[in-house]
Amino acid sequence: MRCPYCKSKDIVKAGKKYNKYVEKQLYLCKSCRRRFVERDGFEGMSYPKEIILKTLHLYAEGLSLSKIRDFIWQHEGYYLYDSVILYWVKKYAHLLKNFEKKLKPKIKGRIHMDEVVLKEKGKKIYDINAVDGKTGYNLSHLLTDSLSLPYFRRFFRELKQKIYDQCLERY
Repeated sequence: MRCPYCKSKDIVKAGKKYNKYVEKQLYLCKSCRRRFVERDGFEGMSYPKEIILKTLHLYAEGLSLSKIRDFIWQHEGYYLYDSVILYWVKKYAHLLKNFEKKLKPKIKGRIHMDEVVLKEKGKKIYDINAVDGKTGYNLSHLLTDSLSLPYFRRFFRELKQKIYDQCLERY
């Protein structure tokens, strides 16, 4: 990591920054003596980035604002207003895909695989998902028109990169 002000690599941890829900690591640059938090695209946000991402994911899945609000309240304990959800959609929608690929979600239960076969104009389309059984979070997703081995290998390789270190049972 580098200092965002002087680009120096000479940095040390300098405490924590707290707000209503989030605790962030503060850093001190020894060169310019400025303090900063890691810039991950979620600076200044009151809610944890995992909650923001989950909200955006539910929005992308087509849930209504009231269903998203109820889901986050029941499963995560955060009450969100519709205006907050819409603000996040506007601000972060373009970052969603790249961030979700890099995110290492915390697995809270078993991983369930789900396959849905859709037909469009007589042609089969396979929708394959890996879902955390406890939270319902979609860990990985594949939409393909064939069940060929290369597609599955790529799907499982991406899933493994996200969660392998958290798996208790490995085969």
